[in-house]
Amino acid sequence: MPQEELSIIQLIGKCMDTLFPNRLAGWRHELDRDGDMVVSFKEFCQGVAFLSKKSNWVFGNLVDQWSKLDVDKNGMISFAEISPFGSALLERFRTWLAENFEDPVDMFVTLDAEGLGSLNEQQFVSACERCGFIDLEFKVYETPDGRYDPRMEPVVHQVGKEELSYLFKGFDFSGDGSIQVEEVIFMQDDAEERAALLCHVAQNEAARLNGFKLDHRPSVSKRNKNRPWRPETKFAVRKQAHEREQEQRRFCARAAGELLAFLMKKHGNLVRAWRRMNPRGLQQLPRSQVLQHCCQIGL
Repeated sequence: MPQEELSIIQLIGKCMDTLFPNRLAGWRHELDRDGDMVVSFKEFCQGVAFLSKKSNWVFGNLVDQWSKLDVDKNGMISFAEISPFGSALLERFRTWLAENFEDPVDMFVTLDAEGLGSLNEQQFVSACERCGFIDLEFKVYETPDGRYDPRMEPVVHQVGKEELSYLFKGFDFSGDGSIQVEEVIFMQDDAEERAALLCHVAQNEAARLNGFKLDHRPSVSKRNKNRPWRPETKFAVRKQAHEREQEQRRFCARAAGELLAFLMKKHGNLVRAWRRMNPRGLQQLPRSQVLQHCCQIGL
């Protein structure tokens, strides 16, 4: 579709406004897929290509555009470039998170007071109000035409229900009207800690869904069965079998956790990963198809 004369940033922002609930959602979906809140040139090109394909908008020569965006020449651009307002609001939320909770998982558990495992928009807004993220001020550095400029006189905003709704829609990566804990882990600043949290959440999710119950308990060979002349063997064999089973369960938990963490990092959340892995919408997938998908995404 034709566009008026806009800068690449304005064009990307307006395109996101038409395709997503807000620019935070668009940023997370198309540009910043690894959740570190900055975008490299490669991520930028891939994201703009996705946006162009979905919207049929033309974005011009990306090499020339990138040189204009990366003013400090550090090879990265931030979310503030796309949405000064959204970035300032998100940073205020992250500051509140750091001041009141150990990490995003601790925050989500506190907000999810009923332990449901997910929050809809009304529950999220009510929980934020209950925990104190309301009526807080944040400053937006924005030019009259919507560009980020830290030299501008800041406009002071206050967190209200509309701002909380904006955050919820940005957090709801799957777009199903609810948020789960893995959808807020991107707010962890440190990359290693973020990966560890993802792995931890994935392991817990795997344990909750499957319990890692083995189809067959480890068998005991006949020569190790209890003998009347060796009464202590019965206890020893059971203990060894139990230890082997526990080790196998721990191995399964670690492997499943690493797989789920990789899928969440690659696709954003488990719902999207399942849809990519299972385009035909089957109830169950054969082992061969799972392995094939893992090979295709570089696991």
